[in-house]
Amino acid sequence: MNTSSLIKRAVASAVGVYVYVALLAFCMNNVSKFAPDRPGWMIGSLMLTIFVISASITGSLVLLKPAMLYMDGHKKAALQLFAYTVASLAAIALLVGLGLLLMR
Repeated sequence: MNTSSLIKRAVASAVGVYVYVALLAFCMNNVSKFAPDRPGWMIGSLMLTIFVISASITGSLVLLKPAMLYMDGHKKAALQLFAYTVASLAAIALLVGLGLLLMR
């Protein structure tokens, strides 16, 4: 894979992670409207299950392709893709953080 395609894939993965996290945060922010008075253990078990699912989804978006590349012998491309993905996520977090500061 050339650098351009690695960067495109990394940005796409980072955007996918952000969209998933944003949708999950939106749902969690509004859950009290749908389940206001539920037992604490049910909410706790649901939250832990969502955490495991989230780790699986985001982990696959960030790590699956680099791991496949690494196992296929493309070690440099795997490390580059992982680094580009993490850098893209950091850039998205920075942009969202700056947006929050500007909205004050």
